[in-house]
Amino acid sequence: KKDGDLCHVASGGTKCWAVFSGDTPPALLCLHAEIEIASASGTRRIPLRDFYTGEGDNYRKLRPDELLTKIILPHASSGYRGAYRKLRVRGSIDYPLAGVAVVIKRSNHQPTTAHEWQNR
Repeated sequence: KKDGDLCHVASGGTKCWAVFSGDTPPALLCLHAEIEIASASGTRRIPLRDFYTGEGDNYRKLRPDELLTKIILPHASSGYRGAYRKLRVRGSIDYPLAGVAVVIKRSNHQPTTAHEWQNR
């Protein structure tokens, strides 16, 4: 909210609502990325889509003793194209109000597969 005139606080609400500000996760989610999480007791591998909770206070499924150590992308073949766009109030150094990533696979100049992900 710094220097702004709008605060995204829900008065009387029971949840913390926040605009997701990351640019990289939407693109990785479109690519069906998986992540590896390590701790003293070992490692686990989960789809990135299962990592985020949607909760403002605890937005990641990561225990205090864990560390994200690896991002795994599926093998992409030729024909894939992607893009990411975001909407923000100022042109630079600002959190996005909204963001969207899209990945499309084409064959013979026609779309055959599409994946999208929106920051919410």
